[in-house]
Amino acid sequence: MPYDAQYGRTGGGVFSANVSGGTNARHGSAYDYFGNTFLTANAWSNGLTNSPKNTTNRNTYGAESGGPIFKNKTFYYGSFEAFRQANGTQTTDTVPPTAWLTGNFAGSGYTIYDPLSTYCLTVAKSGGCTTYARKPFPNDIIPASRISPIGQAILAMYPAPNISTGSTNNFLVSGDTTYSYTQFIGRLDQSFSNNTRMYGMFTLQDDGMNTYGNGFNNAAQTSVVPTDRYYLAMLDLTHVFSSSIALDLKASYGRDNNRSLNGKALQDNFLASKLGFNMPAVPTTPQQNIAPVIVISGMTQLFGNTNPGNGAVNADFSGSVTQLIGRHNLHYGAEFLDMQNYPTGFLGQPNGNFTFNGIYTRGNPFKAVTGQGNEVADALLGYPAAGSVGWDEPTFLTTHYYGLFVQDDVKVLPTLSLNLGLRWDVYKTPRDRSNRMNADFCLTCINPLGNQVNYAVAPGMQNPLTGRPPVRRRQRCFEHAFPGSMG
Repeated sequence: MPYDAQYGRTGGGVFSANVSGGTNARHGSAYDYFGNTFLTANAWSNGLTNSPKNTTNRNTYGAESGGPIFKNKTFYYGSFEAFRQANGTQTTDTVPPTAWLTGNFAGSGYTIYDPLSTYCLTVAKSGGCTTYARKPFPNDIIPASRISPIGQAILAMYPAPNISTGSTNNFLVSGDTTYSYTQFIGRLDQSFSNNTRMYGMFTLQDDGMNTYGNGFNNAAQTSVVPTDRYYLAMLDLTHVFSSSIALDLKASYGRDNNRSLNGKALQDNFLASKLGFNMPAVPTTPQQNIAPVIVISGMTQLFGNTNPGNGAVNADFSGSVTQLIGRHNLHYGAEFLDMQNYPTGFLGQPNGNFTFNGIYTRGNPFKAVTGQGNEVADALLGYPAAGSVGWDEPTFLTTHYYGLFVQDDVKVLPTLSLNLGLRWDVYKTPRDRSNRMNADFCLTCINPLGNQVNYAVAPGMQNPLTGRPPVRRRQRCFEHAFPGSMG
């Protein structure tokens, strides 16, 4: 059966929930549903490998009560519920073999080339160079004098392999992923007369989760901690004019705020200066100079440094009339909704990220060849392939919505009914409080971080649209963040 035309702003189904009110009979209950690893059977997949049961602890508990405040006139109802769950899981990471951290790639299957030995291998007739090449480090060992202290400090955040001596899937860690919510519901009902009733309701819920990410036992852990708090206040007045017509008026106000704290570096305020460099100052975060996300191709990511979030406020006002006319059960009304959306966390990725992908230690800087170059070697030398910071403008958007509807459930025959509905919805154009909405890239605006670039040591960075500086000029990416090519 299709849902009533009174429900708008949805392209799918509608879920309707009712919260019971109090009565003249006082009542209450309490409950606790408890699940524990000790009480559960092992998973069949664990049984295949004779592995122990994963930790699974679950607890759902609460209480509710309802009754009269003034008999036949005023009633209350309230409930509380909480949920706590911890699931034990295992994560397999890829960390650098111990020998690589000292620059020793002998026998690794990778030939490590010196990026400072780049020369022209093939000269075109016009005089330009068509093929570049590099010379390998002797025995695929990077000299200690060439190792970047910053790159070495970054790689030191990796734990040593614990399940194999290979270079992939060599670190196993166990941890718990936790889930929780806490919910409160309160309702008051007032009966003014047999024909007029009103109720008010308030709900509050806090949601939480904690994943341990890569499971590293230091600030490079990529744990994710999302949180969400939302509440709703509602007032409803119903008046029955006669046996065939009734009026219902509603007003509600809801707010939702969510955040997602990504990375232990933010929780511990782990600064990039502890690794030997400083990040550009971006004013969209109160936590400046946090260690950037480090992505080393083929390895597990190091660090998390974002804390995005969004907020939403909705104020809704609606009224409807239910009317019986012969075989027709009419329901018609109107609705107005004020919707506001705004950021609550850090905007973008203000503390930045860097990527290492082996491009600087392969034989031909412009051609990837299997077995040539290594991303860990690039990090040791202090040559990131790319890096960025994110600076997003905050917007506080307001949108207005209007709706009109009419529903007619008509009984044509004793065995045939028609459900007829018509709805008209209008969404107004969103607007920002400070007129910060835009739809295009500004080609004439001055980069506010431009004065932090040291052009004396990075002359190829004057134009950010030219991309990575030519390798043959031996320039280093992001020298303003990593002085001297990361040390």
